[in-house]
Amino acid sequence: MAIIADDPEAHSFLEELSGTLRDAGWNWISWTRSRNAPLAFSYTSPGFPTIGQIPVAAVVIATPENPSEGLMAAARVLSQALLDDGFSNGEIVTAPAEWYLDGTDAVHVIVGKK
Repeated sequence: MAIIADDPEAHSFLEELSGTLRDAGWNWISWTRSRNAPLAFSYTSPGFPTIGQIPVAAVVIATPENPSEGLMAAARVLSQALLDDGFSNGEIVTAPAEWYLDGTDAVHVIVGKK
């Protein structure tokens, strides 16, 4: 997961959303920064894995270019739930390849300004 910096409301929502996803059986993989990734910072927060920092608006769901069927199905369910509750536009974007250099097949959830 990643978040916009210095936004207490976004951080609070990230905490709530991450708890809901964990309860649903999702695993949070710590954000790791590659040398080529556009992400300049990551940080830790008590009780959470490493959090990335990306400036976005609303909540953005991103997947690798060729996600597995299971991963894409999970991304669609999450995206639809966030759309239904007014937190996103329902779009699923393709994340930069640099975000997947470690070989993980993961959904990126980026929480931005409302």
